[in-house]
Amino acid sequence: MSGSLGSVGRRGSEVRVLKVLEEFNPWWRDPGWHLRDEDVQAVERSGIVPRMKCWAVKNWIRPVMEREDQWGIIVIRGPRRIGKTTLLKLLILEMLKLGARPGSIVYVSLDVEEIRRSLIRGEISLRGLLSKLIIERKRRYGKAFLFIDEATFYMQWATALKNLVDAHVIGPGVLVMVTGSYSLELSHAKRELKGRMGNVGERAGGQRFYYPLRFSEVLESISEEVSRFLGESYRGGGRRNLRKLSSRLAALEELAVPGETRILELFDEMKGSIGDIARSYFEKLYMYTGGFPSAIYSVLSSPERDVGDEHYTTFYELLVKDAEKFTIKVDGRSVHLSSSTLEKILKSALSHRAAFTTGLDKLQVEIVKTVGGVKRLKLYEAQAYLEYLLEGARVLLRLDPVIAVDRMTVHTLPAEPFKLVYLDPLIFNSIYWVSRGVRSGIYNAAKDLIESTAERPNSIFRQLYEAIVCSHIARIPSLKYGVDTLNYGVGSTRSVEKPVEYADCVAWYYNRLLRRQVILAVEVTTSRKPKRSDFEEKARYTHRELMGARLIVATRDTVDLYEYNKGAEAILVPASLLLLLI
Repeated sequence: MSGSLGSVGRRGSEVRVLKVLEEFNPWWRDPGWHLRDEDVQAVERSGIVPRMKCWAVKNWIRPVMEREDQWGIIVIRGPRRIGKTTLLKLLILEMLKLGARPGSIVYVSLDVEEIRRSLIRGEISLRGLLSKLIIERKRRYGKAFLFIDEATFYMQWATALKNLVDAHVIGPGVLVMVTGSYSLELSHAKRELKGRMGNVGERAGGQRFYYPLRFSEVLESISEEVSRFLGESYRGGGRRNLRKLSSRLAALEELAVPGETRILELFDEMKGSIGDIARSYFEKLYMYTGGFPSAIYSVLSSPERDVGDEHYTTFYELLVKDAEKFTIKVDGRSVHLSSSTLEKILKSALSHRAAFTTGLDKLQVEIVKTVGGVKRLKLYEAQAYLEYLLEGARVLLRLDPVIAVDRMTVHTLPAEPFKLVYLDPLIFNSIYWVSRGVRSGIYNAAKDLIESTAERPNSIFRQLYEAIVCSHIARIPSLKYGVDTLNYGVGSTRSVEKPVEYADCVAWYYNRLLRRQVILAVEVTTSRKPKRSDFEEKARYTHRELMGARLIVATRDTVDLYEYNKGAEAILVPASLLLLLI
C-alpha cells in the first residue's frame, strides 16, 4: 500500500516538473517566444553577440543536426551573471532558425526551485527525468538537444549523465550542453564523464570556460566605425579582414617578431582612425562594466549611461553566498567555507589590488592576519578559500613564471612569486566597493576613483589597466586551439639571485606553418610618455628567456619601436588597440 502511494507521489512530482518545463520551454508552443524574452531582446537591442555563439553553432550544434553519427556532452563553466543562460537561449534561437524541430529542444534549469526541491527530496530522479525527455524526443524527432542550466546546484548530475551514456540513452543524435558557475564541481564532473563525452564533446575538450566578453567583442558590436575599419584593414602588407581570428592572430604574431616593422603601419593607421574611440570606450565603459553583458546593456539603454548598482551587488552576494555550498579538501583535510570569513578575506586581503605579485605562503599569512575574530584561520584553511576564488569561482587568474626550454617547448613553473590578476574589471569593482559596505552609487564612486586620476593615474587605475590586458592575453591560446588551455603565465626569471619580472603576462601557442611556438610577452604601462630606458632591461630578458621574442608594451596611446643591443626590442602599441586583435 505504502509503495503504491509512493509511486503515486513520484508520478505527481514528475507531472509538476513537466509543467514547469512547459513554462521554461516557450518555443514548444510559441514561435515568437524570443520577441518576449528579456534576455534575448537585450542582446538584440545592444547588437552585442558573443563570438562563442558562432563557435558553438559551427562546432557543436551543426554537426549533430546534420550528421547521424555525431553526439556529445559539453560543459560550459563561467562566473555567475556572465550570461550563460542567455547564451543557451541564443543557441536555441539559432537552432530553430536552422530548422530544428521545437519539440526536440529541451531546457532544464536545476536552479529552478520546484525542480531542485523535487530532486533533493528524492521525489524525482534526475536520471529518470532526463532519460524520459531524451527517449521521447529521439522517438518523435530523431534528434534530442538537451540544455541543462546551472547544473552545480545538484551534485549528482554528472553521475546521471554517465549512467545515461552507459545505458545508450545518450548517443548518436543527442547533444547535451551543461552550464555551471563553479569550476571545482565541474572539474570533478569532467573526470566522472571521461571517455563518455562523445565525438563532439571530445573535440571540444569536454568543457569550455565562458569568459566575460572581450573588449573587442563589445566595441566591434557597438561602434559601427570600429567594425567598418576592422572589416577593411589593413593596408600594410596587403588588405586583411581583422574580423577574422586568423588575421588578428597573424597581426599579434608580427608584434612578437624582432625586426618586423610593417606592423607599425597597422597601429599608426588604427590610432589615426579609431584610436580615440577605442581608448574612450576602454577607459569610460569597459573599466566599469567589464565583459558582463547585463551591465553593458544597462549602460547602453540607460538615459544616464551608468551601471546599475544591482550588477555589482548581485555578483558579490552570489559569490559570498555560494561559498557556503563548498567543502574543499586541502592535504586530506576538509574545510567547509564560511561566507562571513570569505567577506573578511575579500575586504582585507584581496579588494585593494587588481593585479599583484605574491607567494602562496605570503598570501596565506596575510589572510590569516586579516581575518581575525575568535578563531584564527590555519594556513591550510586560508589555502581553501584561495582555491575557491581561483579554481571555484575563478574571480582571479594565477600567472606562474614562464619557462621556454627550446623552440618547441614552453611551460609554466609553479613557483614563487606568482602574479594574481582579477579576471574582469566588473568583478574587481564589485568586490572593491561592496566589501566596504558601499551598495548604492557604486558606478559614480568608481568613476571618482578611476577617472579623477586618469591623467595622473594612481595605483588602482594602473593595476586595473594591467589586469584587463593580462586577462585578455591569457585567453589567446584558447582562442587559437578552440579548447581551454593554461598556456599563460608571468614573464619572470629565476636565473639571477633576485627574480626579475620582465613581462606582466606571457601567452604561447604552436604555429604549424612556422613549426614553432609563438610567444607573446606583454608589459603594461600607463605612463603618458614612456621612456626608452623604461623597457631596456625587460626587453633583454624577454629576448634571452623567451627564444628571441620581442617585448610588446601595451601603452595608453603610444605607437613606437625601441631597439637595443644584441637584438632586443620593445614595440609600443596602445592597449585599447592591442585588445581589438584578441
